[in-house]
Amino acid sequence: MQRTETFSEYVDRLSAKLQDGSRSSQTQLLVREIADLRLQVQSLSAAIAALASYQEIAPLLQGPDTSSLQLPRRVHLDASQHLHMLDGFYALEYTESGMAYRWTGPRPRFRFSVWIDRQSLVDVALSVIFCGNPGNVLNTRLFVDDVMYLARFDGDRNVFHVEGVRPREHRGLSVFEFELAGPFVDPHSQDSRELGLPFVAFEAVCRETAAADVAPHG
Repeated sequence: MQRTETFSEYVDRLSAKLQDGSRSSQTQLLVREIADLRLQVQSLSAAIAALASYQEIAPLLQGPDTSSLQLPRRVHLDASQHLHMLDGFYALEYTESGMAYRWTGPRPRFRFSVWIDRQSLVDVALSVIFCGNPGNVLNTRLFVDDVMYLARFDGDRNVFHVEGVRPREHRGLSVFEFELAGPFVDPHSQDSRELGLPFVAFEAVCRETAAADVAPHG
């Protein structure tokens, strides 16, 4: 994961943006920046509250033996579900037709932490409104367990595909972390945020092939 931006770096970046525009555009930039920070604080507050609630019931969820725990073989997350800025997502938005989506950002990486059966190969699909930066078509990468996979973009369906994420024996949480080629810049938009992809849905599906039938990676 990328290093967190320091206070001085944030000030320098914001100052550079302010120097490029008129007074009205500077005011609008500051208003958007304040609104974005407020949304991030709200998201963090919700995440902290959820974590506190989980910690209260965690002892009740811990059984003596988790080896027989049945993990799901398919996971589906859409933009309307709880995704917060620590994982690389902005606040929930809707298209004119009512479709829920979230912009990723401000960093080029965003991630999904899910519980899924990793006994076999896993195929991943990332649905978006469009590909964002044109460089994402050929250079979007997925990292799982420190292994890198190159995503393939289906322009007809606006879906990034990654096929054959390797199985593992460990039954813990799986982190699927995407990295984009670069930010999306719309010259006709006054949105001052560092934008990545307009995310719609994430899906991970296990294949029927057993882990014993898969050649070891590397």
